[in-house]
Amino acid sequence: MKSLGGSHSNEAEAEVCRQIVLSLLHKDVRPSSIAIIDFYKEQSRALSQFAKTSAVDLHTVDSVQGREKDIVILLTTRTGFDPARGELLNDPHRLNVALSRCRHGQFVLGHEKSLTGLSHWHDILHWASNRGAVTTAATLPDLLD
Repeated sequence: MKSLGGSHSNEAEAEVCRQIVLSLLHKDVRPSSIAIIDFYKEQSRALSQFAKTSAVDLHTVDSVQGREKDIVILLTTRTGFDPARGELLNDPHRLNVALSRCRHGQFVLGHEKSLTGLSHWHDILHWASNRGAVTTAATLPDLLD
């Protein structure tokens, strides 16, 4: 969903993020070890209350540089977009920041078909797929048990 200000949010992705955080907390991962990072301010707004009540950090990619956490959940938010309009997601500097904030583990949530249309994401997803690190929302709960 696009806001009036041009930012984006994705409630389905936000819900998967919440499930991951709750699963990690249930496994006694400290909230201070977890960060949620997203590319869009509107997605941050959608998760802000949850982040507060869960005591996990929440940042946009543009505000997180210099911070690290043990586990990062990165939200890409957009689906079904024209690759020519994905500059924000495909910016190499933002990608570097987004993908280098975790110390031990990272979850990247996104629409695989849309992301593979972006050159840098295509390479990242190819790399992750070759390592068996790509899953679907349907099979994610099995991985978190």
